[in-house]
Amino acid sequence: MELKETMPLQEIAEKINYKDENRTPSPANVIMEQLNHRHFDPYEFDAIAAWQNIPRDDRDKFFNTVRSIPLADMLRATNPRTASQVSPHLKEFLASSGTSGIAGAYYLIPVKLWDQMQTEAVQTDITAAISKQLLGPESIPGTTMKVDIAVDGQYIFNDSTSGAIAPTETIQTTQATLDFSPVYTINFRIGNDLLEDSLFDLVSLHVSEAGRQAGEKASTLAATVLYTATDGDGTANQITSDQAYTEWATDGSHAIEDALNLNIVDGYVSDTLLLTHKAFLYNLKGTTGAQYAEASVNDSWITGGYPTQLGGMNIVWSDIDYLNAAAAKAVVFTKEYALLSGRKRWLRIENYSEPVKDLTGAVISFRQDSITLYNDAIAPYVEGS
Repeated sequence: MELKETMPLQEIAEKINYKDENRTPSPANVIMEQLNHRHFDPYEFDAIAAWQNIPRDDRDKFFNTVRSIPLADMLRATNPRTASQVSPHLKEFLASSGTSGIAGAYYLIPVKLWDQMQTEAVQTDITAAISKQLLGPESIPGTTMKVDIAVDGQYIFNDSTSGAIAPTETIQTTQATLDFSPVYTINFRIGNDLLEDSLFDLVSLHVSEAGRQAGEKASTLAATVLYTATDGDGTANQITSDQAYTEWATDGSHAIEDALNLNIVDGYVSDTLLLTHKAFLYNLKGTTGAQYAEASVNDSWITGGYPTQLGGMNIVWSDIDYLNAAAAKAVVFTKEYALLSGRKRWLRIENYSEPVKDLTGAVISFRQDSITLYNDAIAPYVEGS
């Protein structure tokens, strides 16, 4: 395993308390200001601007250091009853800097909380993997964002001669709207008894679980838009299996192979397959056919595990409930033309101003929306019920 470079805790205090000559607030000051308003959000504009003034190498070392210290140890270090259980330098650092607001418990713990949730969220979050682009808050000026989508085939080049005036084209468009007004929230499942009894390892598990569930919710939101394909231009190529399972090839239009063909007819070569492990393990690997004969698929799966590609498509694996229902869903699509997603907010910790005390009432929130661009590049697939 690669060892990532870290930095001493005292150096962390100096680096993130730095102010540049333009008086841009330091990361520590920005976070303290956020905590004064009872939240923590590293994606807020002021926080992003503050980190940009820290050299990239120092930022990497800082977050490597944060990741190297278990959240449970950070929480123990701030509790008089358990502080003796952690290393003296961590205890001294947090205790001496926490009250002054310089890179101590009031800063380091919120960063660790968020980082641990993010680490777990990426395990289940497929939003970026199935989107042409995932817009961040810096690209989203308001609560809604209108996206003009050129109708397929509108950009046609004319034959011209050198020096001739190019004809003026009228490009027909359709419009879709990214709406970030809904807020998706979850409470930490942390009771006072866990904190009072200093069960910080269990607290850490709950923080991780909150991140995992955020990733699953975000995935469900994006996958639902991709599957229903009701926004942009064109019509999705819906495929319903004639069996109660996912098929690769059949003698009719009821299989993954047929979804590929329909997208190709519309001018889109599919490069991505959104699939559940159950659909593959229970069905696809047992499908007969010239390209994916049962014996060869079984042999390769046993020796190599779940594949990363199938039929020329990259597989995005997800087992969210939306896809893994009794009549399981899959989607065959061209990533560059299918889905556009945006996040106005991601894993913001609200109702939070104290490193430990406020965990019981803290709420995790995010704002996200997606639209489809060219529905002809999308073939939703569902197993027969």
